[in-house]
Amino acid sequence: MRTPGSLQSMLYPLQKRWYLIVICILLSGIAATRYLYMATSQYQASATLRIEDAQDGMSGSNLYRDFDVFKSNPKVQTEVEVLKSRSLFEKALDRLDFHVEYYRQGELKQEEVYHAAPFLVDYSITDSSFHSMNCNLKFLEGNNFLISYERFGNTVEKKGAFGTQICDRGVCITVNKDEQQLRYHPQMKQENWSFIVYSREALTSKMMNAKYVVKAVDKDVNIIKLYYTHAIPEKASKMVNAISTAYIDQGIEDKKSLASSTVDLSISK
Repeated sequence: MRTPGSLQSMLYPLQKRWYLIVICILLSGIAATRYLYMATSQYQASATLRIEDAQDGMSGSNLYRDFDVFKSNPKVQTEVEVLKSRSLFEKALDRLDFHVEYYRQGELKQEEVYHAAPFLVDYSITDSSFHSMNCNLKFLEGNNFLISYERFGNTVEKKGAFGTQICDRGVCITVNKDEQQLRYHPQMKQENWSFIVYSREALTSKMMNAKYVVKAVDKDVNIIKLYYTHAIPEKASKMVNAISTAYIDQGIEDKKSLASSTVDLSISK
C-alpha cells in the first residue's frame, strides 16, 4: 500500500511509464554522440616573450620606482599593442603556408586538412582587388580534374589538367597531384574535396580574430603571453611561433636602424 506523499507514491507514475525514461535516455545519448561527432575540436598553442627593459638594473638605482605599488609598465603595454598590430600579424603569415586551405567533405561535416590533401595548389594573384576564391575539386579520369566555384551568383565549372595553369577572377592557380598521398590512399580520388585561396589581406582578416590573444602576465613582470586557438594543432603552434619570430626580427631591425642613424649623426658632426 502506497502512503500519500511518500517517495514510493511520487515515483509510481515513473514506474508505470518506465519505457518513456528509456526512450529519453536513448535519444539523449544519440544527440550527445551526434554533437561530439559534429563539433570541431579546438587546440590552443602559447608562446612566452620576455620584454627587454632599458630601465632594469640595480634595485638601489630605482628605489622609489620599486616601492610604487600602483606603477604601470608602459614598455610592456606598448609591446602588447605592437604584438596586436595587423602589420606584425601579416609579417608572421608571410612566413607560413596558410594562404591555401584544403577541405574534405565527409558524410555529415566538412573538415580542414593540413598537408594531408591528395593535391597541392600553387597560385599567383594577377589583380590587386582579388580577395579569396573557394573551389570544389573532383578527380576525373586520367590526369584531369573538374573545379567549380561561384561567380556573380552563378556556378562556374572548369575542366583542367594537373600541372596546367588556370586563370580567372584575378588569380591563376596550378593544381598538382600529391603522388605520395595517392599511392598510399588511392580512395582519396573518390572523396569530395575543396580548397580556398586567400590574398594576404583576406587571410589576415580571417586569422586575426578572437582566437588570437595577447596579454601581459603581470604589471611587475616584463613577460607577455601569446595564445592562438585553431582546429588544427600544427597551425596553432606555427602561428604563435611565426608571430614571436616576426616580433623578434622586427626588434632587431629597429635596433639596426637606430644604430645606423647614430653612426650617421656622429659622422656628420
